[in-house]
Amino acid sequence: MAASARRRSRGASARSRRRAGNGTKSSRRLWFAGALAVAVTAILGAFFWMQATSSEDSARYDALSTLTTADFHSLTISPTDADVLLFGHHAGVLRSTDGGRTWAETSLRSQGQDVMGMAFVSLDGGELVGAGHDTFYRSADGGQTWDPVTPSLPSTDIHGLAASPGDVATVYAFVVGHGLYRSRDGGESWERATQQQLPGDIHSMSAGPDGTLYLASSSSGVLRSDDSGQTFIGVAGVTGPMVTAASPSAAGVVYAGTQRELMYSADAGATWVQRELPAPGMPLVISVNPVDAMDVVVVVVGPQGAGEVYRSVDGGKTWGDTAD
Repeated sequence: MAASARRRSRGASARSRRRAGNGTKSSRRLWFAGALAVAVTAILGAFFWMQATSSEDSARYDALSTLTTADFHSLTISPTDADVLLFGHHAGVLRSTDGGRTWAETSLRSQGQDVMGMAFVSLDGGELVGAGHDTFYRSADGGQTWDPVTPSLPSTDIHGLAASPGDVATVYAFVVGHGLYRSRDGGESWERATQQQLPGDIHSMSAGPDGTLYLASSSSGVLRSDDSGQTFIGVAGVTGPMVTAASPSAAGVVYAGTQRELMYSADAGATWVQRELPAPGMPLVISVNPVDAMDVVVVVVGPQGAGEVYRSVDGGKTWGDTAD
């Protein structure tokens, strides 16, 4: 009977030790899970803090204004007054007289009055033309009012429009499905500028001095012509450009915007330097002051779809309200 009691006592002690061991393992598991949770929380917190800090750093420049149009297509600066800007989109043209701080509607203000490109065709800044998807307009008062015209082109589906800085009566238009056309009388009559087959995905065109033209193609990059549009060559260094903007006054200075970066070249695209964007987003619209190659205006379209207007007077090295 005493032996039986001793066996029961030893069994109880063993079960007690197993339970104690199981409890210790359970405690260790709980401690490890808690520590892991704390570590993960700390890592995620650090990640989101760095992301927020990065976004704040990227957006440290103040925008001149915010455009809330559904799309962003063209921008031009008056050759006589750098405070006069014209912005084109699918529903018309907006005009600013204070360097891009505020914008007013023009007579083009309805959906379908599309302006993919604009070009001044007079040195006094009074006359300009604008064109887009099956549209072509002319203004005689600096872009305040516009009248539809019917150009002698094979189509008016135009994805690029530019005037030669040395002779603003010479205007170029990239007509979708038909190629590049040139007018020598301010857009009254047109002729085929080149027989070269150009990519169909041209998004914009700009003109520099001495007959230089630049095209932005998603598939072919930046294309350059040194002979007034007769022939084009590919320019390396920029992938998937959405827009080009050549300086009308400084030979070789050109800007290009892609879906993630802004590029600058001082040698006609032989080499490129990436400029820091003033805010996160895509630089979809760019224009250069006709008399100052370092004065550039860019519209950066952010994640929420709004277009922030920025200006730089040092070629995109710094940004802000620099017109004061």
